[in-house]
Amino acid sequence: MKRLVTISIIGVAVACSGCATMLNQETGQVAIMSTPGDAEYEVKNEYGATVHRGITPESVTLAKGNGYFDGADYTLTFTKPGYAPAVEHLRTSVGGAYALGNLVFGGLIGYLFVDPATGAMWSFDRDEVNAALAPSE
Repeated sequence: MKRLVTISIIGVAVACSGCATMLNQETGQVAIMSTPGDAEYEVKNEYGATVHRGITPESVTLAKGNGYFDGADYTLTFTKPGYAPAVEHLRTSVGGAYALGNLVFGGLIGYLFVDPATGAMWSFDRDEVNAALAPSE
């Protein structure tokens, strides 16, 4: 009887979770660097709101999703006196844990509800952004 209860609890937990949610997080760590270093940077979300500012090199945590089935995209602007500003983009795409993992673990609940709602279905297109600033004339 105790074994049946344990198996039932595990089954419900697996059925109520998405694979990407089990393997990924709602946020991701991104290294922000520039050449030359010590440049100021600003991270804006796709709505134009500033979500982070700092000086390179630095590592920041950014949300991967904007809401249900909506991946987050960011624009990073780098500035440094004596150099032309540089702009880089950080985008999200559907992660492998969501696309393939839900076939095995999460099922329909993971595909349609859990992973899209948490943002864990998304992965950043890179884990570091490195801007090359050109000297201004």
